[in-house]
Amino acid sequence: MKTKIITAIVLLLAGCVKKEAPVEEVLSVRVRTVAQSHFAQQLVFPGYLSARYSIPLGFEVQGRILKRYVDVGAKVKQGELIAKLDPRYYHYDLSDLTSRLKGAQSSLDRAANDLARSKKLVQKGFVSPTEFDRYNDAFKVAKSNLDSIRAQLATARKALHDTELRSPYTGVITEVLAEPGQVVAVGTPVVQMARGDLNIEVTFDVPESEINALKPAQTLQIAVWSMPDQQFAAKIREMSPEASATSARTYRVRATLINQDPRLQLGMSAKVLVTKTQANIRIPASALFEKEGKPAVWTVSQDNTVSLNEVTPGDFVGNEVDILQGLPAGAIIVTAGVHILRPGLKVEPIFEKPF
Repeated sequence: MKTKIITAIVLLLAGCVKKEAPVEEVLSVRVRTVAQSHFAQQLVFPGYLSARYSIPLGFEVQGRILKRYVDVGAKVKQGELIAKLDPRYYHYDLSDLTSRLKGAQSSLDRAANDLARSKKLVQKGFVSPTEFDRYNDAFKVAKSNLDSIRAQLATARKALHDTELRSPYTGVITEVLAEPGQVVAVGTPVVQMARGDLNIEVTFDVPESEINALKPAQTLQIAVWSMPDQQFAAKIREMSPEASATSARTYRVRATLINQDPRLQLGMSAKVLVTKTQANIRIPASALFEKEGKPAVWTVSQDNTVSLNEVTPGDFVGNEVDILQGLPAGAIIVTAGVHILRPGLKVEPIFEKPF
C-alpha cells in the first residue's frame, strides 16, 4: 500500500513539470533572385560564293564534239563560242536539200507553165475540164513539195548553225562536263556556266535548331577565307521552306551581297556571321539538384520555406547554366548547399547580388 502511494506522488509531480517547446530548425542558405537577361550570341555558318543563276549548257543537235574552246574558270562574253560539233553530216544534209530545192523549183516552173497553157486551151475548147484539173493538181503537188523542201532546208540550216555552242550571256565556266571526241545527245550538258552579270550570292546551310535566328531580307555579315579581316554585308534573298532530306536536316539559305567587290570570285569559301539575341534565364550550375533523376532547383517561398521545382536546363556556359523551362523570373533560388535541404524546411536566406 505504501508503494502505491509513493508511485502516485511521483506521477503527480511529473505531470506538474512544464514541457519545453521544440526549437524549430532554421538553416542559413545562400540565395539569388532570378532575373531574365538578354544574351547576344554570334552564330557562324560555313558557305560559299555562288551566282544567282547557274545552268548547264548543251547542244540543240546531236553529234560528235569536234572542239571545246573553254576550260573551268574561263570568263566568256555573250555570243562567245564554247564548243563545236563535227558539222560534216549537217553539211551533207544541207547540200542534198539545196539540190532537191533546185529540182522542186524546176518542177514547179514546168507545172505552172503547163497550167497556164491548159487554162488558155480549155477556154478555146481544145482541152477538156478533166485534163485541166489534172494540170491544176500537178501544180499544187509541185508547190507543196517545194514548200516542204524549203522548210526542211531552213531546219537543216538551223541544225548546222546549232553545231556551234555559244554563250547565251556573260558568265564564268564553273564545270566542264564533256570532252572533244565524245558523242552527245540533244541537250547533254557540255559545261556548267554561272551568270556573271548579276550579283554574287553566298549560299549556306542552317541547322533546324538555329533557323529561327534568320528571316527573309535580314542583313548578314560575310567573311571570305582569303580576306579574313574584312567583312561584306549581304541580305537574305531566299530561305528554303523545307529541310534537306539528309541526316543533317539543314535549311538552304541564299543571301545577295549588297556591295559587289571585284576581288570576290565565284566558289570562294565563306563564313556567314549572324548575331542572335535572346532572352534567357541563367543560374549558377551549383543550384542544380536531381529529383529522381530529373533536374530541379530549390526555391524559397514567402514564408522562407523551400520547395523543389523541376526545370529544363540548356547549355552550360562556364560555371552557369541556361534554364529553358520551369523557372520564372523573380523566383528566389538556393545556390549552395542544395544537397542538405528537404521540402518544407525553413531557411534564413542570405542574398547574393541580383541576377
